[in-house]
Amino acid sequence: MWQRNKVQALVMEEVKNIVTADPAVKDFVGIGGFSVLGGAGSSSGLGIIIFKDWDERTEKKLSQASTLERLQGKLWALQSASVIAFPLPAIRGMGNTAGFDFRLQDSQARAPEELAQALNGLIFAANQEPALNRVFSTYRANTPQYELEIDRDKAKAL
Repeated sequence: MWQRNKVQALVMEEVKNIVTADPAVKDFVGIGGFSVLGGAGSSSGLGIIIFKDWDERTEKKLSQASTLERLQGKLWALQSASVIAFPLPAIRGMGNTAGFDFRLQDSQARAPEELAQALNGLIFAANQEPALNRVFSTYRANTPQYELEIDRDKAKAL
């Protein structure tokens, strides 16, 4: 567990360095182990950008929208993580993360990498549609998964 937290901290530090180098950003708060999209998870993280004051960001290129678009390009290039930059809505449920929810199900027990490949193709196709914007998934094939079989009778005997 310690090793994973160390890796998570290194990735969060990498994200922080990219974000805080932007001229519109005052500071960055990173929280490992939680995502507003997927909830708690050992391979999740949440970053909150603290923008400079309005009077320091009078140029259009320093607006929130321009800054997030600029940062998304840099963050997307990271090899160590998949990072999505988006503003939280002023009214919960009415922002960029609202909309519809789609569940891709593997009914043929394929390898996680095959499911990820199919998912990435679906995401690519969806993002080509003008009516859809920033389609993504929190699924990652390289996230460790464990299957536990618990013998309750044996456990009770212990």
